[in-house]
Amino acid sequence: MKYKKYLVYGLAVIAVLSFILVKISSKPAKKISTEANAKVEKKETVKNSESTSTKPASDTKPEENKNNNQDITMVDTKTNYIGNSSGNLSNIGQFASQGKWIYFTYPEKTNGRIGKNLYRSMKDGETGLKLISENTGITSLNVVGEWIYYIDPDNQSSIYKVKTDGTGKTKVTMDSANQFIVVEDWIYYISPVGIYRIKTDGSEQRPIIDGSIRSILFVKDNYIYYSNIDAKATGTQPDDYCSIYKVKFDGSGRSKIITDNVMQSIIDGDWIYYTNVSDNYNLYKSKIDGSSKTKILNMPVGTFNISNGYIYAIYFSGNQNINNDIQNIYRLKTDGSNLKRLTNNAPDRLSSVSTVGPIHYIYVTDEYLFCISWGQSGMLLYRVSLDGSSEKVFGN
Repeated sequence: MKYKKYLVYGLAVIAVLSFILVKISSKPAKKISTEANAKVEKKETVKNSESTSTKPASDTKPEENKNNNQDITMVDTKTNYIGNSSGNLSNIGQFASQGKWIYFTYPEKTNGRIGKNLYRSMKDGETGLKLISENTGITSLNVVGEWIYYIDPDNQSSIYKVKTDGTGKTKVTMDSANQFIVVEDWIYYISPVGIYRIKTDGSEQRPIIDGSIRSILFVKDNYIYYSNIDAKATGTQPDDYCSIYKVKFDGSGRSKIITDNVMQSIIDGDWIYYTNVSDNYNLYKSKIDGSSKTKILNMPVGTFNISNGYIYAIYFSGNQNINNDIQNIYRLKTDGSNLKRLTNNAPDRLSSVSTVGPIHYIYVTDEYLFCISWGQSGMLLYRVSLDGSSEKVFGN
């Protein structure tokens, strides 16, 4: 009986220990299971987050996100390295684009060719949001990242910047600027005495070269390409005589590339395109080293722009063009072939550009070109499809 009693006690102890072990072993298992589930949920969340962040913003319609606290249509997946194209800047830079947005100034009826209000719009231009207003006008638009840069003629023609939502207006330069281009976090600009550069935060201002500069064409391969006024206009020479030069960022290596008398000039790829005053404003091109000079359009050109292998040009004001009409937009390939008139007086057009007067500037985006022209009520902005199939009044 004594042994039987000990056996019962032993079995009881074993049962209690087994129960304790089961409890202990079950708790870690439950914890591990919970952690595993948490990791799976976290992984799925990250995966979904990555899927959302990498989806192009243009694929999401604004109306699908109207209930969200953050308007994701403000988020752009593409950031400019250079603030604007050489072609748009050569047309005084009233248009710039970044990602799915265009930024532009609308010409005022009482303010000539320069707009005072800065707008942001989708690339079709159907709806625009006013960001800021200036008293006199806004020129030389550059957009890089979350900042828009521009010249305010009413404030000493200094360079200002404002965020792409219209907030945070900041003065960048104390001196005046005639034109500029933003490359990453540097601004290269024309001052009254030459070309300077300055950081986009207003620091590290330094001169690059002295001289009478008409325009900066572009910044490429550690060189600044610019148009220099070699001789002022005279009675026999109605326009300043300008040649094209290049110079390194430190001011060294200055050399003349094109000796012709140049009016407007644009760099596209490895080519410089320019209107040659010495040859009745006909359109020429040359490699950026000055070689392979070629006339590509035997027609006096008032202004032009370039995009995706095509040149868009306006006949020089005051003359009749090759089709005996005035102030139409022409398109040709950059090698001079496939000349086509885009605009005409067809009655089915909403408002043909050629019927409203001289066209002063052409701006090109990925999908459209925009031009500023005289209308019956003053300066107007028009949108024209790149193939010339449609025209539409842009803005109110």
